[in-house]
Amino acid sequence: MTDVTAEQVVEELRLTPLQVLTVRSLQAHMLASDLETERNDRIFEEKTSNLHRFVLQSVADLVPVGGAGWIPVELETFDGSS
Repeated sequence: MTDVTAEQVVEELRLTPLQVLTVRSLQAHMLASDLETERNDRIFEEKTSNLHRFVLQSVADLVPVGGAGWIPVELETFDGSS
């Protein structure tokens, strides 16, 4: 069986930035839920570090350089004001 990366899935499914953000958010939520049940201190620290790296990398992958105010185009009119 071949390992498939998240990036390969994104490319294969042609996900929009909003869909990628949604998938990554769910992944982070699942990692955080797993972290809450960890009793071993060493493993807890390792999982915490992994979660932080995952979230930071997800932001780096999604947000354009210099785009601190970036939001996916699908959310630009989410509040109905535009």
